[in-house]
Amino acid sequence: MLRPVIELDDLSFLPLSGRLTPAELDQVMTRMAGYLDDEADPLTALLDSDGIVVAGGLLVSDPATGAVIEPSCCCGLEAWTEWAAVLTGHKANLGHSPDSWAELREGVVQVHVDSDPAPVRIDLPAAELPALLLAVQRDLTDFLGLVPNWTPPERAEEVVRLLDRELRITEPLGLPG
Repeated sequence: MLRPVIELDDLSFLPLSGRLTPAELDQVMTRMAGYLDDEADPLTALLDSDGIVVAGGLLVSDPATGAVIEPSCCCGLEAWTEWAAVLTGHKANLGHSPDSWAELREGVVQVHVDSDPAPVRIDLPAAELPALLLAVQRDLTDFLGLVPNWTPPERAEEVVRLLDRELRITEPLGLPG
């Protein structure tokens, strides 16, 4: 399973979807803006930014084993669409400290993390990755639908366009085939 998440100040992760409460939405938007400029008004920080970096990414879990691989440092949610390139043989860097990556091996997307005391690997059937990425895209699109509830009405469209562009939410995923 893949879920888009944002890393919060307490180093926990919050899944992004259309099911966020108003308090969670405020927390997400404030966290996104605070990463850019923690002294400015959150709306101003977002709109004045040259680019958005969202601490987080895609959280990978295996319900059968209970294994979870969280996004690592320097793996922002803005890079989530790079997962599609794994299907064409590219390795996806999922961060460091600990190092994590995804790669295609014999029809299986292997997601690795070099954690201490023991490395963890979750296998995803490559044939399922397109559907998983489309589900992530739906979750992010649903999240985007909540954004106008956070912004003043006269700025809502501008903020939605900004987040859509920077996080590449509605652009084609570039899936092979």
